[in-house]
Amino acid sequence: MQHLIFDYPGHRALDDVSFSIAAGSITALVGPNGAGKTTLLRCIAGLQCGTSGFVRIDQVDVADSPRDAHALLGFLSDFFGRYETLTVRQSLAYFGASYRIDQLQQRVAETLSLCRLTEQADTLASDLSRGYRQRLGIAQAIMHQPPVLLLDEPASGLDPEARAELAELLVTLKDNGTTVVVSSHILVELEAYSTHMLVLRDGRLVEMSPLGSVDNRINLAIGVTSNVEALRQSLSATPGFTIVEADDGVVIGEYDRADPASLAQLNQQLINDGHSVYRFTEIENNLQEQYLRLVTR
Repeated sequence: MQHLIFDYPGHRALDDVSFSIAAGSITALVGPNGAGKTTLLRCIAGLQCGTSGFVRIDQVDVADSPRDAHALLGFLSDFFGRYETLTVRQSLAYFGASYRIDQLQQRVAETLSLCRLTEQADTLASDLSRGYRQRLGIAQAIMHQPPVLLLDEPASGLDPEARAELAELLVTLKDNGTTVVVSSHILVELEAYSTHMLVLRDGRLVEMSPLGSVDNRINLAIGVTSNVEALRQSLSATPGFTIVEADDGVVIGEYDRADPASLAQLNQQLINDGHSVYRFTEIENNLQEQYLRLVTR
């Protein structure tokens, strides 16, 4: 995707968004409400065309060749339709037939097994629980074995057990070579299976990076027994160190030199400057912390 712009009347939903997604990854698409996440997914899926810029899936331009692009992707929107009078098996057979899949019944059986819907195969779609309806939606989206799968809030309304099963399914799809993009507000669960994070805010790309390595920075907590203000001043003058907060004798910040030699040098320099350092530790950098730091930066 390069320089994608999408305008609604009087509002720019996507503003010069450019990024590429690694094959075989699971990308967490996150951002505040109104950031442009759903619009971005719909543009990738070819359901909306940008004002300018382009989207390509495996060198296929989505706007120029939508049918070819649709063969390469599956899309499950936040609110999706079902054929209530069809069983789960019949629903998958219908979707498979629309893609003219060879050996249709075999593919239906494979998809039922993959999505753990075999026992519900002859249940009407109208009689499914929320969790099984969500599985059916994903099963319909992957019937044609697309290399790219787009999911908009797939865990919405699911109980903890169903969410855990959804995470397991997405990891299985990734291991089978599917590239997955998931939009969700449940950051803790995204962290369990996502490999990358894509952050949008006000229609602009804030960050696209592997999880755990945003800007190749680490979080450090440095504590002294006295005069935290002097420590803060020393760290403010340290190249590559950005202070996030300072309180109760501890300064927490980001440091862009994560190699052991640089960390040892920083620690020694603080001691040489007369600081009585009692704490010098890395703080785990999880998805929620990364997201909040990036959005507020």
